Amino acid sequence: MNSQALQQLTQIASAAEHAGDLPRAAAAYRELTAALPRNADLLHRLGLVEYMMGNHEDAIGPLSAAAKIDRRNAGLLVNLGLAQHAAGRHADAVASLRKALQLKPDLASAHNNLGLALSALGDHKAALASAMRAAALAPRAAQTQYNLGNAWYAAGDPVQAQSVYRSALELGGPRPEVYYNLGNALRAAGEPTQAIPSYRSALALDPHHVSALVNLGNLLMGERDYDGAEQVFEQAVALGEHDRRLVEARYNLANLQRMSGRLLAAIESYRAVLAREPMHEAACSNLLLTMNYSADVSKAEAFEAHVGYGRRFAPTLAAPAYRVHDLAPGGAGHDDEAHGDGAYAAPAGVPRRLRVGFVSADFRQHAVMLFAWPIIDGLPAHGFEIYCYFNHGRPDAVTERLRAQVAGWRDIHAIDDAALAAQIVRDRIDVLVDLTGHTAGHRLSVFAYRPAPVQVTMIGHIGTTGVEAMDYRVTDVRAEPADGGRDNDPHHDRWYVEKLIRLPRTCWCIRPSAPSQPSRTSAGPNDVFTFGSFNNFAKLSDATLDLWTELLRSVPQSRMLFVTVPEGRTQARLRERFAHGGVDPSRIEMHGLVPEARYRALHAQVDVALDPFPCNGFVTTIETLWLGVPVVALQGDSFRSRNGASILANAGLDALVARSADEYLEIARGLAGDPDRLAWARTHTGEHLRTTALMDEVTFISELAGAFTDAWRAWLASQ
Repeated sequence: MNSQALQQLTQIASAAEHAGDLPRAAAAYRELTAALPRNADLLHRLGLVEYMMGNHEDAIGPLSAAAKIDRRNAGLLVNLGLAQHAAGRHADAVASLRKALQLKPDLASAHNNLGLALSALGDHKAALASAMRAAALAPRAAQTQYNLGNAWYAAGDPVQAQSVYRSALELGGPRPEVYYNLGNALRAAGEPTQAIPSYRSALALDPHHVSALVNLGNLLMGERDYDGAEQVFEQAVALGEHDRRLVEARYNLANLQRMSGRLLAAIESYRAVLAREPMHEAACSNLLLTMNYSADVSKAEAFEAHVGYGRRFAPTLAAPAYRVHDLAPGGAGHDDEAHGDGAYAAPAGVPRRLRVGFVSADFRQHAVMLFAWPIIDGLPAHGFEIYCYFNHGRPDAVTERLRAQVAGWRDIHAIDDAALAAQIVRDRIDVLVDLTGHTAGHRLSVFAYRPAPVQVTMIGHIGTTGVEAMDYRVTDVRAEPADGGRDNDPHHDRWYVEKLIRLPRTCWCIRPSAPSQPSRTSAGPNDVFTFGSFNNFAKLSDATLDLWTELLRSVPQSRMLFVTVPEGRTQARLRERFAHGGVDPSRIEMHGLVPEARYRALHAQVDVALDPFPCNGFVTTIETLWLGVPVVALQGDSFRSRNGASILANAGLDALVARSADEYLEIARGLAGDPDRLAWARTHTGEHLRTTALMDEVTFISELAGAFTDAWRAWLASQ
């Protein structure tokens, strides 16, 4: 190519670049560099054009070639570092940028971009030092200040980050990313109410900023502005589901729909999440919880969905992970080496203390501990060693107390299933117990590894886990009788992948965390008889609310108090529902989530609590009885709708268990109209529970210990 042609081609390349026609410019520069392969300037221009087109890997070649020719050009090395960083070659970028700084120690752009590359490598301390140096050299550069804010945030100082982000806004004017990261810093510093306006400012500049929408929605949920959060999540979902965080928005929208009692909408949303991201385990577990709450989902449909969870997230492995120990009579204990001979030497009895491992995210201030304490405290007296596997990152005083008293403790929230299974095997657990079910923080998928010979689930879930490797589920004879019980399904077992351990009295034994309180002695404000509901609002089915509306119509001098109704449109819809049913909304008192002291105080305003159906209360029912309030329940045909009957029967209140909607109304009206009957019911609440199976720890633990031992012996006999 002659000089005239080269000159013309150079002009074409330059003009195209300045006009923004980058593909044409790149084509011209490629032709030029082919003709002039040692021209560093042309190689540099080609690399920059490729970079601007987003072809970061293609940019590295010409920029590297140019840097080898023009070895004293610090700016060229900066651009090479930029391309390497953008292509994910962060270590190479660090090396290039450090070479640039050897040539020009005070080059602000080199320090700035070095900070970005170091941050990408996780070296946040060094990244912060580079960002601070860049900001000192270019104190009026908004982008440099912004990057310094990011460096402070990544280094764990969101307060410093806030100050620098505000400087960036002053210098460079409003930019959505700066407002967004300022919101993140404010949120991380524990200032959610200040973060909300920052996210809104980001969205005013960029309404399609998905992360700002999701973070804003999450904060609004935390501030209990459920209507605002729902609107934001719906706005995000409307953008389409091409961004990972849009899946998060749809998932959070589903959670809001469930909270507000719109269960079918929530089911649809969870399924939409799973259609987009099939391995979204939390969405699948919450779908199962929601199906259990819903009156519109059949037992068969719910069972198949649970089994589907097991197949997808916890398929049984070909071989168990546990190692077999030599347990000949009077022989080895847990401290001896394991043998891989494939079978226990079957002893005549249990030759040593069995080791039980409990897996839960709730070894902290949580309702599960009301039931876990009696078990963990009581089993050692029956020859068991207790290990706890805690799947939560925020321990509290309850955690520390529990950690100090068990034989073994493992914090597991930061380790994966394979590592956890291996740890359980090393701990030589005989009976591994899930206490979480499908609620938050569960580790059901680790049971698929079968790290223990016997695996059991209890307390955490109201149905099957769906995990084929789960051997047993603890229930009781009243909730799920072997013969089905009067007028009920005689085949409870068919709805479980687990075998049912039916304790002879109850599967619930509670150790309350606070004192009981006396029952209400008068009929409340202005002597109005008050019905109450303290249950999760998502359990209040249409059939439940329709029956309660009829009850309030038939007892016109009564009122109803609700707790846990989400504030905003949900409360408005509930008032409208009662008004439409002929009940004056002034007779309805509603509360959202309330502190524990307020929760207890509200019980003192209630004469009779009403249990929802088909999904009864569990912890709530026992707590309500403990706090002096009788409960009326409707018995159904499965654990979710028979558990209330089991609890009341064990409290001596079988007379408050209805077998039909008409009988439910009759019992509730009878309590409202007969002070003597109400007084009798109250004698079976509060401190009376100490005389019942619901608080008889000694007998309950004896029954549970026997069940665990029998399950282990059954496994032993099968080997």
